[in-house]
Amino acid sequence: MSPSTHQFLVFIVFNVLCWQSLIGTTLVLHARALGIDAGWIGILSALQPFTMMLALVMKPVAERVGSKRLLMSGWTVRNVVIAPIVLTPWVFHYWGSLAAAWLLFITIGLFCLVRALGGIGWAAWLHEIVPREQRGMYFSFESMITRIMAVGYGIILFLFLRGQPALWRFACVSVVGVCMGLFSVRFLRRVPGGAPSPTAARAAHASYRELLVVMHDRPFLRFAVWASLGIMVCSGQMLLLTLYLRDFLDMSPGTILLLSACGNGLVALTINRWAHVADRHGSPRTMAASALLMAVALLALALAHPRHGMIWICVPLFMLLINAEAGFFVAVNRGFMHRAKEGLRHGYSAVWIAGTSFSAGIVTVAVGQLLNSGAGWMYWGCSAVLGLVMAGVAVASMQIASVTVPTGEAADQLFDPSRPLFSLVRMCGYVFDPTRPRDATEYNEEK
Repeated sequence: MSPSTHQFLVFIVFNVLCWQSLIGTTLVLHARALGIDAGWIGILSALQPFTMMLALVMKPVAERVGSKRLLMSGWTVRNVVIAPIVLTPWVFHYWGSLAAAWLLFITIGLFCLVRALGGIGWAAWLHEIVPREQRGMYFSFESMITRIMAVGYGIILFLFLRGQPALWRFACVSVVGVCMGLFSVRFLRRVPGGAPSPTAARAAHASYRELLVVMHDRPFLRFAVWASLGIMVCSGQMLLLTLYLRDFLDMSPGTILLLSACGNGLVALTINRWAHVADRHGSPRTMAASALLMAVALLALALAHPRHGMIWICVPLFMLLINAEAGFFVAVNRGFMHRAKEGLRHGYSAVWIAGTSFSAGIVTVAVGQLLNSGAGWMYWGCSAVLGLVMAGVAVASMQIASVTVPTGEAADQLFDPSRPLFSLVRMCGYVFDPTRPRDATEYNEEK
């Protein structure tokens, strides 16, 4: 890959440590430690995707100041405004749970808001510096780095947060996140590109008119709709599984983070194969294969009731879902990058971010409110619904035309159009079976 891509990946390393410390599973566990109920945790988790819809408003700003300047400014300020989160134990001690919850909501809200104002620069900048033929490879490397970092850091967090950790331990993790976030900007500055658009001087209304051009791109919108539904399920299952393991199975925060680390370790071993399938057979078929795997895992989780003696299956299903989610994200991001037209990358990025973010936000609020009742059947009900939605995404993805699949026999080494379901299962088998050659051609020659 190009030197600029390597430099961006170095930035990713430290950005991952920041994210793992402040958002996602760690945030859910931090909020539960403060006594915040599941309904409000769903709203808290939805702040990040909902605020990203501001990308539509920031499009002309990104064109005027450039992706690099906008992203660097946003990433610096977001780590400054979230810094007071480290005071939650002190606030909890002196003013109680409600005051600490307000502090958490305000700091996370400001973090998400500032991130949203600068976030449109991320996708547009990557679209500029990553060559078209290397995008599948790039997202596999990014996912691999993210997961390897998550494994190492997850083990550290397991040791630090095992048992019933005191609030000051969550504050220490937040300190690490803020420091790593500020440090990551130093490496972001070294990445070339991200200059203002040549048309930056035009009026804002002219810039917004480009959004209408994007909205008339029917193949792109069709892809974005089904990708958004899949991302919706991925976001919903993260909150569902975290609360399921903590509140229903009574696992400690450290154990949950250790399980997440194990799942990320499996991703690190298989992500290159997901990318290989995407490059060989196209993003839609890879979306379908990973979505089918996720649907089966979620429906199996819905049947794993403790009274049925199937509780042992929850842990491998948890790790399998992490892996299928990683494959789905590689496919959808690669597919988006290939469908975004070169001269309109800010417009496509804005529409893409707004659509996927809205779907991710709405499901976290819904899952949080449903689980707030505390009824055990809600966990399985949510899992079943998410599984059925993902099954629909798998079927619909098969109907989307790929824009980058090679023509001829080489494109169909793993996929047989006459047997689509069998082919999707074979794709998943290829990803998880280490005895099969990496090249699908070699595999078929052996057969």
